[in-house]
Amino acid sequence: LLDAATGLALLHEHGALHQDIKPSNYLVYAGSRVKLADFGSSRFVAQDRYDMLAGTVVYSAPEVLQGGACSYASDV
Repeated sequence: LLDAATGLALLHEHGALHQDIKPSNYLVYAGSRVKLADFGSSRFVAQDRYDMLAGTVVYSAPEVLQGGACSYASDV
């Protein structure tokens, strides 16, 4: 869990949103190392597409599904 949270925090520190956080986008390696994968829906926060829904709908944050903006909080 710490590796998963650290990977997402590092992405956010660099100004990017993943927008598709779900179990299948975390890869578990031997020795229990966990890495974040599948950045196809990712974008930098500086881009002007805040209201664009991206990622897997069943894993989307409720506020995004209700028309709210994607944010670091919606990634978490």
